[in-house]
Amino acid sequence: MNSNNNASSPLALSFAGSASSLDKPRIADGFRHLAAEIGATGFHVFTLAASREHAQILPCMDQDYPALSDVTRNLAATLLHRYRQSPTAGIGIVAWNAESGRRVRSRRDARTEKAKASEPTTGIAFSVVTERGRQGIVAFTGNTISLGADEMLDAHLCCHSLFAALNRLILEQQKGKTSISRRELECLRLTANGLTSGEIARKLHLSIHTANQYLANTAHKLNAVNRVHAVAKALRAGLID
Repeated sequence: MNSNNNASSPLALSFAGSASSLDKPRIADGFRHLAAEIGATGFHVFTLAASREHAQILPCMDQDYPALSDVTRNLAATLLHRYRQSPTAGIGIVAWNAESGRRVRSRRDARTEKAKASEPTTGIAFSVVTERGRQGIVAFTGNTISLGADEMLDAHLCCHSLFAALNRLILEQQKGKTSISRRELECLRLTANGLTSGEIARKLHLSIHTANQYLANTAHKLNAVNRVHAVAKALRAGLID
């Protein structure tokens, strides 16, 4: 990606002007194009959601679209740790390589360490946010990534535009589904916070049967296989936070 000191690259300007009209395949192509421009071999898009106990990074799209690679799933387990440890997280950019990867150690659990072992050894991640406040992370991986200061700014702007377009499509798709009631969302939100059916029933003054029915209804409306899957889909769509 070649950029001048006083102007954004043609790629950045193109995405800034047309991203709102893109569909998912073209958004994926946009990220692939951007990855190639900066010397990356893969891209990984995540939405960021926070429950009362902890933040969650949810895989959304990667270079294997419409499939999702195991690399992206493993990366989701380590990105938050990298943001907490990086001195550049305040500007929304975190980079790592094989050397720093050996120094970074998670104390949370063995799963994080296992994921880190299979994570790409070199990468850069950009924090992104939409006008409506939906947050995400776009990461690029590969051993030949090369970015100057201006190129990094251009790449970050492109990520913002493409993520906003992707989030807009997710919200539009969700609007077309059967509406979910306030009580159903309350039950799902409490499930996301780690409460059991019995705890949800007591908190909302419901019977356990009714609480379970609300959760079953929500899973059905979201086309989810179980309540955990329903929580993940609701977080990704911005229905709960």
